This record gives sequence, structure tokens and C-alpha cells, in this order.
Amino acid sequence: MVSHYLIGFTLVMKGISKLDHFHHHPLSIIAVFAAGAFIMLGTFFHHPLSRRIPNFTALFHIAEGIALTLVGAILLEKGARIPYFLFFIGAIYLVIGTIQFLAKAEQQERILPRIQLVVGFLFIMGGFAAVTYNLLDDRNKWMFIISGVMVAAGVFLLILRRRARKSSL
Repeated sequence: MVSHYLIGFTLVMKGISKLDHFHHHPLSIIAVFAAGAFIMLGTFFHHPLSRRIPNFTALFHIAEGIALTLVGAILLEKGARIPYFLFFIGAIYLVIGTIQFLAKAEQQERILPRIQLVVGFLFIMGGFAAVTYNLLDDRNKWMFIISGVMVAAGVFLLILRRRARKSSL
């Protein structure tokens, strides 16, 4: 849940940082705000909505993945660096939401740990790729921090997966 709030908050903050260019790109900035608000409101009202709407979690993950991918595409043409992360996270949410929506519970128990493994390794590889790119380019300190967070998140996912597997045995 916290991750959804952080993503929504990041998008809203990105929209605020782009407000100076509102007269040039009003639809893009409105889309960034709308996606951030959608994600935060969907997270805030998740429990009441999930009781009333079947498969709400899966549908929310799919919608969140689409929103993140669209915002990534909008920001990509503006020359920002965050779009690549948004594409990555958007793809993850699309895959997880689709599996939650289409697969039965026993299939999900078998598939989702494999996805967690793949996502963990992708975070680690993405973090190392970002460090390499940053070393070759402008050596931005924030990019180094983000890269470290990505590697740490990947390691955390792998550790959680291993512990979850041990506890289920």
C-alpha cells in the first residue's frame, strides 16, 4: 500500500514541477496529476471498493500499470529521466494485474513467486545498468541513490521470496 501512495505522490510532485509549462502542455500535466490522484485515491479507497467490486485489486493493478505507462510516455517526450522507471513499474503492475485477473488462486500461488524472482533480478540489473549509464554520462548523485535503492529493492524481493518459500514448506 505504501508503494502505491509513493508512486501517486511522485506523479503529483512531477506535475507540480511541470506547472511552469502548463500553457505549453496542459493535457500532459493534467494527465500526470490525474494519474497520481487516481493511484492515491484507488489506494485510499481500496478496501471498501474491493468488497463491492469483484477483482478490484486486479483491475486496479491493470489500470495503475496503464496510467504509469501513459505518464511515462508523456514524460519521455519531455526529456525527463523518470519515464524509464515508470515504464518498468507500469509493466510490472500490468503483468501482476493480468495474472490476478485471469489465473485461479492455485495458479497465482505458483506464478506470482516466479514473477517476484524475475522482478527482483530486474531491479538488481536495472540498478547496475543505471549506475553504469550514470558513470558514463553525468554522474548525477540522485541517479546513484536511485540505483542503490533499486538494487536494495531487488535484494529485498529475493530475500522475501526465499523466506516465504521456507515458511510454506
